[in-house]
Amino acid sequence: MATNVSANNMLSSYALFNATDIKQFIIDQLKANPNSPFKDVDYLGSNINAFIDIIAVMLQQILFSYSVNAAETSFSTALLYENMSRIVSLLNYKSTGKQTSILPVRFTIKKDISEESQNITKVSIPKFLTVNYNYQFTLLNEEPVYFSENSNEVTIDTILYQGRVHESQVYNANGDDFELIHLPDRYINGSTGSFISDNFFTVYVDEDNNGKWTEYTESASLFLENSEAQKYERRFTEDFGYEFKFGNGTYGKKLKKNAKIVIYYLISDGEAALVGNDIITAAKSFASFTTSKFEEIKASEAYSSTNENELKLHWLRVKNTGPSTPIAYPESVTSIRKNAPKTFASQGRLYNLTDYEAFISKYFSSYCKDVYFCTNDDYTSSYLNYFYELGMASPQKDSRLNIAQVEFMTAVNFNNVYCFLVPAINTIINGKVPNYLNTALKSQIVNKCKPQMGIGHNLVIIDPIYKAYTFGSYSLNDEYFNAEQQKNKLVLVRNKFTKYSYNFIKNYCVDALTTYFNSLGLGSTINTSDITQLINSVPGVKSFYIEDADGNKDDKVNLYIWNPLYSNEDNNVVSQPYKCQSFEFPYFYDIGNLANLIEVIEE
Repeated sequence: MATNVSANNMLSSYALFNATDIKQFIIDQLKANPNSPFKDVDYLGSNINAFIDIIAVMLQQILFSYSVNAAETSFSTALLYENMSRIVSLLNYKSTGKQTSILPVRFTIKKDISEESQNITKVSIPKFLTVNYNYQFTLLNEEPVYFSENSNEVTIDTILYQGRVHESQVYNANGDDFELIHLPDRYINGSTGSFISDNFFTVYVDEDNNGKWTEYTESASLFLENSEAQKYERRFTEDFGYEFKFGNGTYGKKLKKNAKIVIYYLISDGEAALVGNDIITAAKSFASFTTSKFEEIKASEAYSSTNENELKLHWLRVKNTGPSTPIAYPESVTSIRKNAPKTFASQGRLYNLTDYEAFISKYFSSYCKDVYFCTNDDYTSSYLNYFYELGMASPQKDSRLNIAQVEFMTAVNFNNVYCFLVPAINTIINGKVPNYLNTALKSQIVNKCKPQMGIGHNLVIIDPIYKAYTFGSYSLNDEYFNAEQQKNKLVLVRNKFTKYSYNFIKNYCVDALTTYFNSLGLGSTINTSDITQLINSVPGVKSFYIEDADGNKDDKVNLYIWNPLYSNEDNNVVSQPYKCQSFEFPYFYDIGNLANLIEVIEE
């Protein structure tokens, strides 16, 4: 139902594209003058009322068309972040700020041998638990722990956010429509590298100022919420702070006057706190977050803990199951220009494959290098068919597919949305062994997507098929393929009149080939003619050829292609462009050793 709009509140109607509110505003303005000649402005059958209908609908269409076309006009010309941020706010787009690193970990909870402990069947790892290891790593939400009848030990895979929790001041609401609270970042301009992390916020509200706190959750848009939704919107501002907006009673619940708001946020230590794999390997120092206000919140209905018994911190052990994700920096103007139209088109919901791709690109680009989504038809006709063509009677026996089946698939395989993710960190370990995204990070992506997913959708994250490349020869033994035994080398013939040295020519070629292969992604085409042109463009090179271990030479670019996990079943040598399937990720095998595969000789 539309609400009356005053002159001071026209900006809200402007954002809603609501023709009814625009019409009511015009009528109110005409009636405000007691001597107005338009006495029949309220009558639906009158001429003036019909004319106002036309004006209101036209204005609504103009405003809507302006916002849609902004992607093609203002987006293409805006260069300053402030300008771009204000433009995309018309599309209700929220740019993301700087995000702290995430550490995948495994908690082991082991009860002691006391008789009292043996009767405990359920506890929980408390919210905002801190693990201390040089720097602090914090758990965002509590994790329930269930012990089976015959087990005193449970393991849980989850993630920790690097940083320490801070409690904001207590804000008192004014009772305004779309109440705004600004949380400034006083740390980001300091010399310590600290900042407020964009991916860690918890908001509590004492609506009646009586000590009963309620947790409000974030919404993609308040205009998609009902009048009682305990939601807020969050926006990253130009001064690196954060703006929290609450509802107006029509779109999201309106805050009462003098309602109290407390925000819990994380202060990251930045790049200095990044850790590698298997760094945290034993019991560490744990601490539960506590303040007088937080204890009050825990005692109220807001903190609905699943903890029936106290979790003794000495029961806990922790180890990290992967390295820290890199720090994610604020969105650039280019990123906003790319993502805003796609996000606006999805209207905060995940219904088609484009919606999913835009969502992953916006929120998880710091540790996802590339992504591909497909439907059940593509999954069965291409991905599963790949394993059948290898001679595998049951593709589910593949270890990577089996993990996805256990972790994310339901009992049935229809309505699944399949996602192939390439990790940004250590994509290829030592240049040889393919790496996969950590299971805890996959679960975080699934949990982040769930509130926006369509009914019946089930997101399944699957590891891609990696395809390795190296210089090839048609003397390939298909039956017993061993990548380590391939000794082919690229021989560059140096022009005897050139001024460029042997080392310069080799290093230039190494850099050019490395750049080419590092630019490839899921479903890329490896074009041998492009590689030939790239080699021929190396300064000082007259010609080249590829020589195999038996001394055979070929002046064309041949490439070995194989799946490192099924090297005997899936290998080939090509001299023509090779198109990877959409779920295949190509890489040059042992690219760190590329210089040893290149030889420069005199003409």
